[in-house]
Amino acid sequence: EDDGITHHSSESSIINSDTSSSTDIKSLEFVLEQNITSNCCLMIACHLSTMTNERYSTFTNTLRSAMNVFPPSHIFVCDNGPTLQPQDQTQWAAQEVHPDINYLYTPEGNKTFAFYWCNKYWIPFLEAHDKIPQFTYAVIIDDDVPLPHDLHIPQEQLTKDTTIKAVHFPITAASPDGHPNLLVKCQDIEYKMAAVHKLFQATMARCLSCHGAIALWDREALDEIFYEHDTVFNGEDMYMGLSLLRKRDDSKIISCAQAIVPTYAPDAWTVLFRQRVKSWELTSHKKTFSYFFEVFHPSSFCHKASLALKPYFLQELLAVILDWLRVFLLCGLLLRDWLGLILMTLIFTTVLYIAVAIFQLVVLRERKELRCTLCTYLLFPWYRLNGLLFRLGALCQNLLVYSHERTNIKIGVREDEIRDIPPCPPHPDIDWFTVWQGDDDTHQSS
Repeated sequence: EDDGITHHSSESSIINSDTSSSTDIKSLEFVLEQNITSNCCLMIACHLSTMTNERYSTFTNTLRSAMNVFPPSHIFVCDNGPTLQPQDQTQWAAQEVHPDINYLYTPEGNKTFAFYWCNKYWIPFLEAHDKIPQFTYAVIIDDDVPLPHDLHIPQEQLTKDTTIKAVHFPITAASPDGHPNLLVKCQDIEYKMAAVHKLFQATMARCLSCHGAIALWDREALDEIFYEHDTVFNGEDMYMGLSLLRKRDDSKIISCAQAIVPTYAPDAWTVLFRQRVKSWELTSHKKTFSYFFEVFHPSSFCHKASLALKPYFLQELLAVILDWLRVFLLCGLLLRDWLGLILMTLIFTTVLYIAVAIFQLVVLRERKELRCTLCTYLLFPWYRLNGLLFRLGALCQNLLVYSHERTNIKIGVREDEIRDIPPCPPHPDIDWFTVWQGDDDTHQSS
């Protein structure tokens, strides 16, 4: 009888254990479904991300930070390069952080194309093989952007308003060691003031564009935007925003200021000069005719968002005109009226001091932890004066070098006419060091 009771109690405990286990699994599934990243993936653009020890440390830190927000199976490392096989150990580094992180390599050294191929081909392929869940949204970042653990993804707002196609996140300048110098701190003020402009644009109608370091996109909209993209690196984020604006519909980009995303900023003048002259400031001159198009095109006068953003396009056109005039003005003032030049510099500096003071005391009145130090405040206007020299350098770079380069071909033309897009591999578990070797002749001919 005792044996029967013992046997019965053991069966009951097994049943209760199975029931408890089943309940735990259902509870876990429910929690995962409620997660803000349940229908959102993360794509990280990589190019020689582990070529040096410093870059390896930065990249792995980015992955570990991402895993505080996204499950590892939701993370896609989009490696790219000009050769048919990876040039460094980015795949090994990703698997070392977590084996479930998805890695892919495209044999074309272009960030935009890597994102396009992952979003258009690789993610749907893995979804079809039940390797990953279905994703509605995608966060795209660079390999030096450590996501904050409190990154806010406005899921409820995205669900209720289907016209939202992208989300802009404000960024802050940081350094890998956590001790930014004065140059990085000055860039931090610049980034935050730019974020205020984006927030104002979103309040009026919509943001002009997301930041190149981080953005959230609806995957269907992202596919359409990339289809019209020419994959030019300089100003690729601006191009994406303009492509969405030119649809002239209700599509919009909102700004999410609940969390500020750190990104590693140049900590030396030489690196900053190269970044601004050959990339950031160069975009203004590269997109001059795009700004002109948006200001005067007839269809833009019948679209609310286009009308609201016209002052920003006019401001960019005015800045380009001033860049051309500044060379003659500076030379003339130096030779004929150097006292006038000093007076103009003092006026410009005073205006900047007033603008930063308003930003510190009014805009950041409830976010005192985001305010800069007094030393940074005093140095910022002089940092901005150097920015004018960067724009002159970008003008020369565009005039002497960049404008002579061949225009890139849009992805849509490559898809429909040239048909040189790398095909999707035959199965999900492949060796990225050998998968493109069979296309050697095709790659060279293209």
